[in-house]
Amino acid sequence: MGIQYSHLSPEERAVIQVGMSEHMSLRAIASSLGRCPSSISRELARSRVSGTATYSARSAGMAYRARRKHSVRHTKMTPGSWLYDYVRSRLVDWCWSPQQIAAKL
Repeated sequence: MGIQYSHLSPEERAVIQVGMSEHMSLRAIASSLGRCPSSISRELARSRVSGTATYSARSAGMAYRARRKHSVRHTKMTPGSWLYDYVRSRLVDWCWSPQQIAAKL
């Protein structure tokens, strides 16, 4: 069983900002958050203020929300499509297993 990924919270971003302003190492910041140093490194690389070596938790949070807003989730089964209706009716009404539905498709 692997490690479950979770996004950084605003509080964690604030800890990163304070740690960076106090010149803490990435490992020290990661240790205080219970995160991997690579997670902190990626967050810093992704969210540093352009042209400077500073990190702002507020601007990083805004950038995160913007990235999430523009991300696209591709789903094969959109509610209302023929495939969604077909699979749902077989699962709910006919009590078929997913394997039976896949075999028919």
